[in-house]
Amino acid sequence: MSKFKDNFRKYRKTYIFTFVISLLVGIAVFCLYFFLNGYFVISALNGVSIAAVVLVALGGLMWVQSQGAFDTISYGFRQMFSSFFSKTPNKYNDMYSYKQAKIEKRESSPKTFFAILFAAAVFALAIIALEIVYHIH
Repeated sequence: MSKFKDNFRKYRKTYIFTFVISLLVGIAVFCLYFFLNGYFVISALNGVSIAAVVLVALGGLMWVQSQGAFDTISYGFRQMFSSFFSKTPNKYNDMYSYKQAKIEKRESSPKTFFAILFAAAVFALAIIALEIVYHIH
């Protein structure tokens, strides 16, 4: 946990900026659904649910990407485009050296998927509150 605290202290602005942008995206999704489908509690519940699912999916994809799931595809496109357009040779001769460089870079980079998943948790709490309101009335 101390690694995350150090990472958070180092990239505090990045985490806050990502959290705010994630909240704005979630609010935009909610507003689109809520205002286009009527001003009912069930529309609010559906809009918040869709926003939470969108943010969880985005955060999940960013987590999978941070684990290196798309490295093979990225390396292939990098090799292809460098052979087409670059006048200098690519600095990675094989996939292994490319992956090692990416792993080293990821260890010191911010883990922004945590901020996105935290914003999704805010919408999950809103789902719980709207469910309570919906079932009381």
